Amino acid sequence: MRECYPVKILALFPYNGRSHHIYFSTFVEELAARKHSVVVVNYFPLKNDSNLRQISLQEGGITRDTVEIEDSDGASGIFKEFSFAYDTAKAFKHIANDNCRRLVNNRHIKEMIDSEERFDVIIVEQFVTDCGFAIANRFKAPIVGMAAHVMFPWTYSRLGADDHPAFVPNHFTGAGPTPDLWERIKSTLINLFFNVYHRHFIQRSDNEIVREAFPDTPNLVTLVNNMSLLMLNQYFPLTGSRVYGANVVEIGGMHVKRQGIRDRNLQSFLDSAKNGVIYISFGSVASDLPKRKMEVILNVIKHSELRFIWKIENTDDFTIPSNVLTRKWLPQVDILCHENVLGFISHSGMLSSSEAMHCGVPVVSVPLFGDQFANAASARAVGLGVTIHLEDLEENTLDVALKTILRERHRWPSRRQGRLPLTVVLHGRQIAAPATVRPRIDVRK
Repeated sequence: MRECYPVKILALFPYNGRSHHIYFSTFVEELAARKHSVVVVNYFPLKNDSNLRQISLQEGGITRDTVEIEDSDGASGIFKEFSFAYDTAKAFKHIANDNCRRLVNNRHIKEMIDSEERFDVIIVEQFVTDCGFAIANRFKAPIVGMAAHVMFPWTYSRLGADDHPAFVPNHFTGAGPTPDLWERIKSTLINLFFNVYHRHFIQRSDNEIVREAFPDTPNLVTLVNNMSLLMLNQYFPLTGSRVYGANVVEIGGMHVKRQGIRDRNLQSFLDSAKNGVIYISFGSVASDLPKRKMEVILNVIKHSELRFIWKIENTDDFTIPSNVLTRKWLPQVDILCHENVLGFISHSGMLSSSEAMHCGVPVVSVPLFGDQFANAASARAVGLGVTIHLEDLEENTLDVALKTILRERHRWPSRRQGRLPLTVVLHGRQIAAPATVRPRIDVRK
């Protein structure tokens, strides 16, 4: 039997999204617990561990991690979807350029490069900026990519993966795991758009930023092909099956774990809810829904016999009903897995979707941005709930959606048996996902 020995790892996570941090921190903290020495470049603090060293990207302030959410302005059909794709691409460019500047201009990173510190493996976040590859290039070590979401269109070619739209829907179109002909046509066109935009606008502008800091750096178009392995926050029971080579690993659900409910008022609110509880959260990025849509939700829930727990940043402009408990932060997995929780109103981010499936809780999906539309479609396809698009979110549609998931819930097995068949599959991911990737990360003698 061969023995593993600890290695030195540099992990570059330049995006300031808290949901991304939750996912990545689970992985790097596990690496440190396994006695690997890890240098992490990110925005948020990690657990204290002698094997973890952190370089913060918060110097000079931090941009607010939110997305402005607006009602549809009247566009419909294909025009609305292409308008959404264009707006998403523009937002990605802004995020990419900001993340790139913070990464390549960080003085601690430059000092680390000048010191000729050595690493055995470098983990580079795969979101919208490729500037992490420029830093990795300075250290000449094997590169492992890691994404807190599904694989984006421009990533497939880097790994020789097949993105044929006949069976791989574009995740920004809202197509589920079994797209129809029209959804395949849209996927083809939107894939082409994102690939062209990322190459000629995002990568090109990032190249200019990189070369201001490191003039001798090769083109990012070339450097991205140096990735040896990609780990994805997706898992086939929810996102559908994909044809990948051995250099792509699905580790979705790895982050799911209970932290325990320490808030006594919250615990009592849950335990004493004899009619049940609906949990509401729209994630860490899209925390500011339009005021009118907030009022729609409040008007529906104030007349309900159910209780509601809502993760929300600011309630100053609203009157909160007595059957609603609000907090700025909540232990989401513990709440979703509580026996009195009957449903979840969510934006359908990948973390929330995985957690809902893990706990067997049906979802009213209100997707807002990015791959949330595809996540909502996938959840609907596997029987995990219903979808309401933001422009359709009205009192009658929300009321019908809640009644639907409550009615359908009674057709499923009890929680002890797993309310959904796929719940049982996901319960093993905390063990199975690390075991899947461990042989590829651990260096053996």
